Amino acid sequence: MNSVHGPGPTPPAHSSYGAPEDADDARDSKKAALKARRRASKAARRAAAGLSARAPRFGARNENRAAVFVKFLVETFGVERLRREGVCDVAGGRGEITCRLAHCHEVRCVLVEPREAVDLQATVLKRVAPRLPARYRRHLEEAGRSERIERLATVVESPFPPRDAALAALVAGCGIWVGLHADGATEAIVEEALRARKAFAVVPCCVFPRFFATRATEDGRPVRTTADLVSYLAAKDARTCTTTLAFEGKNRVVSCDASAVRVAAGPADVSSAVLANEPILIEDSAATWRATRSWTADGKLVVQNVQRDLGDCVAPVVAGDGARTTMRVREFLTTLHDEGTGYLKDFHLHRASPGWYAPPPGLNDDWLNRFCDREGRDDFRFLYLGGDGSRTPLHADVLSSHSWSANICGAKEWWLFPPSETSKLQDAAGVNVDDVRLGFYDAERFPRVADAACLRVTQPPRSTLFVPSDWRHMVVNVGATLSINHNWFEAGAIPNVWRYLDTEARATAAELEACRADVEGRGGELSEFLWLRERVLRASARLNVSDFVAMCRSEVCARDTLAPAGSAPEDERRVRDGVSLALRAVAADHAGSLFLDESGTWPRDEDAASWSRSARDRGTAALAEALAALEPEGVLVRSC
Repeated sequence: MNSVHGPGPTPPAHSSYGAPEDADDARDSKKAALKARRRASKAARRAAAGLSARAPRFGARNENRAAVFVKFLVETFGVERLRREGVCDVAGGRGEITCRLAHCHEVRCVLVEPREAVDLQATVLKRVAPRLPARYRRHLEEAGRSERIERLATVVESPFPPRDAALAALVAGCGIWVGLHADGATEAIVEEALRARKAFAVVPCCVFPRFFATRATEDGRPVRTTADLVSYLAAKDARTCTTTLAFEGKNRVVSCDASAVRVAAGPADVSSAVLANEPILIEDSAATWRATRSWTADGKLVVQNVQRDLGDCVAPVVAGDGARTTMRVREFLTTLHDEGTGYLKDFHLHRASPGWYAPPPGLNDDWLNRFCDREGRDDFRFLYLGGDGSRTPLHADVLSSHSWSANICGAKEWWLFPPSETSKLQDAAGVNVDDVRLGFYDAERFPRVADAACLRVTQPPRSTLFVPSDWRHMVVNVGATLSINHNWFEAGAIPNVWRYLDTEARATAAELEACRADVEGRGGELSEFLWLRERVLRASARLNVSDFVAMCRSEVCARDTLAPAGSAPEDERRVRDGVSLALRAVAADHAGSLFLDESGTWPRDEDAASWSRSARDRGTAALAEALAALEPEGVLVRSC
């Protein structure tokens, strides 16, 4: 059955239904008022965010946000660093950031995008080309493709972080990770970058509070808004910065250079870095040295002055092929700027001509070189001089020591790897990679190098870099570079030094076990064989166990505190415990191998007095004295 509906009831005469023009005016007024309130509210928010309110649109339009973000990346990290380290663009959608970086700035990029097949050539033509200057746009449109995109950009169709080893290596090969409105991947970018010591910059957008229900701000509130998410991400590391970008909408960027070495603000920062076994850069620390004043002018090396002061000294030189030789400094300086010249290194400047410099505050509690000076042995204070591109391959420093390196002139590029990353820098046989720069090593032989967490720093002239114990590092000189370098250690590094020395001592004992029968066969005593082991260990490792005990005894018995000045009581206790545990390990495993002469040093002479019972008793007595200074309750040490 059909229904027929008639017209509705007639409204009263005074009703707006009966006056169409009045109804339109009321609606228009209401809309205008609402629009004005929204505009005022929006203007207030933009003003609070520091955006200009002079134009109808505040800052760049939303469609320009990729260009604004790329500009931020260039200004923050510098185009040279972006090119050198590469950028990983996570959840980059159509890849506009990748296209702008690769095509406009020649930056190597890896785009990680799991949701769609990405046509970067289409993106560069549709999104980038229209905003290029006319001549560049015309050239790109005529070519119909970007050669730079083909050469520099790679698309990885995978979630982040990739689980496939090959794809993960591509991502790890980039030094800077970015995400613009990366949604669910945003927190993963931050956490993975901090773990891998990578620089990052993210612009958070969607929060997804139901999927990430455990997130909470520092005051315990659940993360429900984008502002909460920005605060939550920024709180993950003290080095993070937040900045507002000049486009509408979600425009707060959280960035952090987790790959950068910390710069010291004062001596207390240096002491804390030594305690934490973390690298630190000390700016202008060599500015007033006599070496800087005498051998440089306007930041450049004055060759004739170096020739005047050091020209007749004979120094070790490592050729480009690794061959070692010696030559006079004067002769080396004539080839300094030649292509493929060698690297003058390990020259004992302090021994040959002292007084040119003083160790920076916080890096001068030098147990190792004080011990060498007392014994009249070769020290570990060196001068290095090399031309542009000369380098030191990846290595860890002798005896698991610390080192510091001060540039008199020139700069150094450093790659620093914490001890936890050592296995990633080795092949299946445990051999270390020589050069960690991408393209300079066999990626099949060393598949995990790109995944190793790395700190990068360009050390400027007149600055000092502290390199902690057991941190592997590689160095490349930028320009003609003259530097002073010390291997050294203080009380906090003693556990690492002992682990190294104990390993070397056990290896030496295993290699020399066959000699025991020879010594006993000619009527020699066991103590002679043990002394022989100490002699070989000293020749190979530069210290033996007897030296270690004598050095520790002289330090701990001459001072009340072992930690750096100003350290907290718990730091002092931790450092003392570390030295005590090392000496207890000596007492447990090597007490019978200690030999000292009447002056308290290891007896070098190859005669019965060197391995006599009295020499061994002096060794165990020195160990007991050191332990008693650390542990007043006393420790009984027996020689075997």
